Amino acid sequence: MRNISFFTGMMDASAVCRGLQMAEYLGAKFNPEEGYENDICIYVKKRPPDQFPKHSYYDLVDHPRAGTWLLSHPEMSVIATSVIQKEYLSRVLGRKDIILIPHHHCNYERITRENRPMKNVGVIGNMKSVQLDEGELGDIFVRLGLNYIHSYKYTCREDIIDFYKKLDIQIVWRPNNKHNYHNPLKLANAGSFGIPTVAYPEPNFVTEWDYDFIPANSVDVLVKKVKFLSENKQLYNEISFKAKVKAEKYHIDNVSKLYLELE
Repeated sequence: MRNISFFTGMMDASAVCRGLQMAEYLGAKFNPEEGYENDICIYVKKRPPDQFPKHSYYDLVDHPRAGTWLLSHPEMSVIATSVIQKEYLSRVLGRKDIILIPHHHCNYERITRENRPMKNVGVIGNMKSVQLDEGELGDIFVRLGLNYIHSYKYTCREDIIDFYKKLDIQIVWRPNNKHNYHNPLKLANAGSFGIPTVAYPEPNFVTEWDYDFIPANSVDVLVKKVKFLSENKQLYNEISFKAKVKAEKYHIDNVSKLYLELE
């Protein structure tokens, strides 16, 4: 089997997760300066060099500008992180050889949420994770006896784990985003702890998670479903179990094997 080298020029959360974390987990090289010419080379959110090695793959993640470059480089192998992204790239690039490797979640240790009352509602991620007035949303949840938390500051996997250890219900509300480059990582992260998610039904959520999350097509419905979920332990446990089972597909044990299968 060939050695694997991961390359990334960006060190944002998704590039670190997809590039550095996977390289460390597999014992692969990360951003080597030499000795990689015969390796399987994975370029994570990083445009490959003009003279890229023969066994190279462009792992786009959430980097849409890469599509333009790929149109003029049909010889470059392409990795997508979601079914929706794979379908989109196949259509735009006119190719049937796009490879799907899901985004692994943060919970390597398979930590389970503690059995406690459902009080903390929120999400971790950038400002686009909840496209609402979060002050008003927080006031609404307070009136329902719930706490609203949104973490924007995290620098490593352990920070994300610490956040999910405090969370009881996740919400995601991104109706205004283009979803071709999204993947269900937020569902997998929360689900791996047994935390249910109430979310706008993004195409990638529905396609890959069916309804092992709770969809909400309006803000009123979002709030009502969070309230009902927080008060209904039977439903909470049902969705929690389904989410945890579904998240196992996205565990790094399983995702890493797909990189090892690359030729």
